[in-house]
Amino acid sequence: NATVKRIGGTPVSYQATSFAYASFKDGGDPVAGNRGLWRDTGRRLVRNRLTLIGLFIFSFPLVLAIFGPYIAPYPFMEQNLKRISELPSADHWLGTDQLGRDVLSRIL
Repeated sequence: NATVKRIGGTPVSYQATSFAYASFKDGGDPVAGNRGLWRDTGRRLVRNRLTLIGLFIFSFPLVLAIFGPYIAPYPFMEQNLKRISELPSADHWLGTDQLGRDVLSRIL
């Protein structure tokens, strides 16, 4: 009862009795039940901790790069020669550099 098919020019043989029929719940996917594709993907994503850590490591710098200019308290090239090399304070959270520029703004 072996059946031979050609897949991409290569003959493939299989037994017709080696396949079993899957039972579908209400016509849906037998593995995921009636969940949608995005719901199933989200569930698998949340269950895998390494994926969540990798997603955070990837998305955090991406969000900072996109929204950094809007989050920064000062323009990154603005100099204030009266506030050269200050330590962190309420005005400059990471302090200022040798030219009086806000370090946080320059990082973002």
